[in-house]
Amino acid sequence: MVVRWAVTKRARTGEGRGLVLLSLAALSRPATWTIDLLVGYALVKPVCANRSSLTLPRLSAVALAISIGGVWLAWTRLARLRGASEERGREEDRSHFIAVAMKN
Repeated sequence: MVVRWAVTKRARTGEGRGLVLLSLAALSRPATWTIDLLVGYALVKPVCANRSSLTLPRLSAVALAISIGGVWLAWTRLARLRGASEERGREEDRSHFIAVAMKN
């Protein structure tokens, strides 16, 4: 019984896989934005030489989709942490704070 409680508490509070998912949600938007800028800048000359007008907007659309996926990931993690508070100092509360910060 104690082991079962510890396993469910660990999955719920964001430890292990949940913490990895929260980290992915936190880093997805800035990393995607950076990669979009760097790759887009590197592709400007080849795209202009080939007169391809849809390559850079497609790159930005993919970056936007990845960013929206990060927000969705933070939102789903937040839904699992509804009993947490931003005012206490437990692990569950820390994960709740990160999920709230990353969904906005």
